Amino acid sequence: MTLAMTRKGAISVGAIGAAALVALALVSKSAIKYPPIPDPTTDAMEPQVAEKVASARKAVAEDKASDEAWGHLGMVFHAHYLESEAAPCYSEAHRLDPDDFRWPYLLTRILKSQDPGRALEVLDEARRLKPDFAPLHLLAAELLETRGDFDSAIESYRRALSVDHGSAGAEFGIGRLLLANGDLEKSAKHLERAAVLDPEAGSIQATLSQLYHRLGREEEATEAARCARRLHPDLDVHDPVLASVMEEAVSLVGYQARAVDAERAGDPLRAEALLRHAIEIRPLDASLHYNLANHLSRQGRLREAEESYRQVLKIDDRHAATLVNLGILVARNGKLGEARQLFEKAIEREPAHPGALLGLGNVAAAEGRLNEAVRLFERALESDPDRPDSHYALARALAARGASDDAVEHFLAALEGAPERADIHVELAELYARRHDNEAAERHIFLARGMGMEPPDGLLRALSKHPEQKYKIPN
Repeated sequence: MTLAMTRKGAISVGAIGAAALVALALVSKSAIKYPPIPDPTTDAMEPQVAEKVASARKAVAEDKASDEAWGHLGMVFHAHYLESEAAPCYSEAHRLDPDDFRWPYLLTRILKSQDPGRALEVLDEARRLKPDFAPLHLLAAELLETRGDFDSAIESYRRALSVDHGSAGAEFGIGRLLLANGDLEKSAKHLERAAVLDPEAGSIQATLSQLYHRLGREEEATEAARCARRLHPDLDVHDPVLASVMEEAVSLVGYQARAVDAERAGDPLRAEALLRHAIEIRPLDASLHYNLANHLSRQGRLREAEESYRQVLKIDDRHAATLVNLGILVARNGKLGEARQLFEKAIEREPAHPGALLGLGNVAAAEGRLNEAVRLFERALESDPDRPDSHYALARALAARGASDDAVEHFLAALEGAPERADIHVELAELYARRHDNEAAERHIFLARGMGMEPPDGLLRALSKHPEQKYKIPN
């Protein structure tokens, strides 16, 4: 006979069974052995970091059976360079949810430096779970490279390409390994493709320079080396999982790193918000205001940048880099007297500061004191011999003084460091024209036009009077 719940509170057999199952589940859950929750010392942490760690630890303590809670705690530790604490959290998250590839992948990122042998084993599990995630194959290739297994590394890079045809990292990896193996023509194909996919990566250009040198293509080798010097060294790898880890970073260093990534990804407003939030945390940190000012300057928001630079000087009135950058801004606005004072103060702080010497030299040149300007530019080059803008400024001052041979030398040196500067080609053309070296002038006009810059009409009219031209000047 089956009992039923009555209005007087009789308990049915079905209800007894359900209660028993719940009790059994609670007993089983309590019987599960969970690892201890990592508890790093927070005394030396920034307050917002300590608070974030405490909150993430509390979430695990309240639900130790949650893989998300364990995984999130691991990400919080990972984002703040607490890798020894992050590793057991990722391991437990993977044990609780063996189908989520994120946890073995992120664990591999930590094991990469701690235990490379185990790292590859853990990564193989992540690749089995998510074979269509290109960063897994890129990471596997890096690990295989460290073991000296270059053939398998190339295969992993190719697997990454099969998933993401636009992976600059995969093309670069294959190209590097083929170059090391002496297969120069195939290497060129992959490295040049990588440079197209990520034109801002200096490491690709540096490797291309090595390749072109070995192929005997010296002009291309020189050009690639120039590009490498002015570009960011790192590749831009799209990795949403690793990006989600970085989003957990709330340290001042973390906010600034996230701002750099946001600006590089084409999101300057987010970069600005991150920098301003860091300033809210530590309003009297001069370096934070300085980074914000530089960011605003790069965005062309010069009035706001000037305000931020002045805020730096309220905190540290001898911050040399700020004195120089602010001096450049006010000089552009015609305030040469204030600019001179700022540059001089920077030189008092750092006598060999090349930017301050260059700035003060530019002020002297603008005020007609060419001999003083030349001396200052020469001092700037003594401090930093490869600085293109110092060579350019010195070349202009020497040209104005009539020292055309020396001016040409420094214009050419400026072009070595800044080959994209079409304006330098135009000024060289004008200088060669004054020296009646029309062929050289025409060559630099040709190069300037190739970069999209039209020379002055007066220069073209002067050269058009000479019929013998190696480089035809189009109308």
